[in-house]
Amino acid sequence: MTQARETSAQSIRNFTWDTLARPIIALAPMAGYTDTAFRKVVRSLSPNTVLFTEFTSTDGLAYQSEKSFEQISFDESEHPIIVQIFGKTTRHFSNGAAMIQDLGADGIDINMGCPTKNARKCMYGSALLTEPDIAFDIVRKTRAALTIPLSVKTRIGQERYDYERMESFILTLEDLGVNNITLHGRTGNQKYTGMANYEALHRLKERMSISLIGSGDIVDRETFTEKLGTLDGLMIGRGAVGNPWIFQELTGGSGKPAEFVKRVPVILQHAVNAYEYRGNRGLIQFRKHLSAYVKGLQNSKELRIKLMRASTLEEIKDILETARDFHQQIVAIPGNEPEGINQ
Repeated sequence: MTQARETSAQSIRNFTWDTLARPIIALAPMAGYTDTAFRKVVRSLSPNTVLFTEFTSTDGLAYQSEKSFEQISFDESEHPIIVQIFGKTTRHFSNGAAMIQDLGADGIDINMGCPTKNARKCMYGSALLTEPDIAFDIVRKTRAALTIPLSVKTRIGQERYDYERMESFILTLEDLGVNNITLHGRTGNQKYTGMANYEALHRLKERMSISLIGSGDIVDRETFTEKLGTLDGLMIGRGAVGNPWIFQELTGGSGKPAEFVKRVPVILQHAVNAYEYRGNRGLIQFRKHLSAYVKGLQNSKELRIKLMRASTLEEIKDILETARDFHQQIVAIPGNEPEGINQ
């Protein structure tokens, strides 16, 4: 770590990318995962991680979609919180961003990195890399509507990585008033296959005057240290699913407990958060987290089946507490190392 990190999120209401302690550590925006229930878990474990919401449709906000407004909801404990938006209609970006600013978000992030087939078809996400004029118009109009920081999350290309083309794209975003860029080290065509190209990220950083956060393949402190280099920080996405303790690990903490019994309180709190957020619908969305939390445990398949069938908060609590007691008994047997059980 290159700079001492503050012990509390003091940038609330006065957030800027420039003044954040380095290295910046951020939770990636992930549809279906980074709702307020999960963000609160991450915040409880890591006071200074920059949290991103799920990516939210500007069209949905314009047409008063209940789902879209749920996705941008947050509370005071989550600051600093960045709301990520996507779409292609310029006026919906500027109007939506202004509304989110009024809600108290610390920053707005424009998604230019989603690699899905639907993103390509509808011309949003990483598809905007193939239509830079549209991308720049969106940024220009959104910047004009805001006083809070504006950032962009994108990839190193759509079809392939071209240094000169990517350099021009990023420097134009700077000129238009973007305050931070998060760059995933894969192209849109790659999606999540292969390895992220951090050499490309470090080379592009040399030309930038604003902060650059890298994204892709960060799963522990070792990969964090290996990939950071001259970047201002790194963003963790899939590596945090089932392991929110990674943010503790990256700031010098102990990370994910080896013993399942020590993980259960955090998992239970996540379940409570999910229920408080959306009731039983929240618990259904929570199932994908549950599956990740118990992956690799002894009898994990049987445990996962039980959890996927649970329909109430009390059922989930009972199943997890029974599993906790079972694993506690195993650990108590001489010769049974926690690492051997819970990998």
